[in-house]
Amino acid sequence: MAALVPGSASLDPADWDSFRATAHAALDRALEGLRHVADGPVWRPTPAAVRDRFTAPLPRGAGDLEAALGEVDALIAPFVVGNIHPRFFGWAQGAGTPVGVIAELIAAALNANCGGRDHVGPIVERQIALWAAEAFGFPATSSGIFVTGASQANFLGLLIARDAALGHGVRLTGLKGAGRQLCAYASAEAHGCVRQAMELSGVGADFLRRVETGPRLIMFTHLSIKRRYSEAELKAKMEQAGFQVEQIIRFNRVSRPAWFVSGRILKRRSLEWNQMRLYDRFVWLWRRIDKLLPWRPTAMIASARRP
Repeated sequence: MAALVPGSASLDPADWDSFRATAHAALDRALEGLRHVADGPVWRPTPAAVRDRFTAPLPRGAGDLEAALGEVDALIAPFVVGNIHPRFFGWAQGAGTPVGVIAELIAAALNANCGGRDHVGPIVERQIALWAAEAFGFPATSSGIFVTGASQANFLGLLIARDAALGHGVRLTGLKGAGRQLCAYASAEAHGCVRQAMELSGVGADFLRRVETGPRLIMFTHLSIKRRYSEAELKAKMEQAGFQVEQIIRFNRVSRPAWFVSGRILKRRSLEWNQMRLYDRFVWLWRRIDKLLPWRPTAMIASARRP
């Protein structure tokens, strides 16, 4: 039994030793479940009788911790999504680790609010962000923030890109005050949260351009790809949509030899991964020499605003 002090405003347990024993027992059951998770099925459907238990009215009286934990073991733990099972392949979800259970327990006990103030929490976050930056080859001046998952990360990334393109004033005046319409490009395989980020950021889902992929799910893999619009066509379409074209930037001349050699001579239908890595590694050089090359560019960007 791990009850609260009767009639007290405190949320502390009435008997810490009893509470400790209940907590240890709950932890032991959780760890035992992880240890033997592979022995059971990946997933079980939630029975109708269990679903009905979660249509009850709001409890008004005091509850018992051991009884609540018993309901977790009987009504919740057997019917979760299954991503902790080693044979779970339904979605790309993390399985977690036994050490993560302890980490979550400690985090809940510390209950640190890392939104500011002078304490060690933000210092630890900064260290982990720097480790992540080093692991991915980012400069030591990089910064980072920890969010709940990839959906929030994509949303924040889009907000950062929006502010970088339009300036921080867009936070005050909105996209209408910026006078320009942004577009984003993503693989056709991109998660639905990318579209949601376009909606929530105010850029608009209609301005998300999904690029088809090839057999290896790499964008622009087909070397026979043709220019979608000529310069005149692009300008006409933007003016038809109510935009006044201010500038058309032609670029990426440096990629034409690679397309020609791979597609016309070697008869390949896709660029190799090492070719793409080599191209990315020397982007600084391509930017410097691109305008000096004599042949036509392979890409262009139009900058426009609403009159």
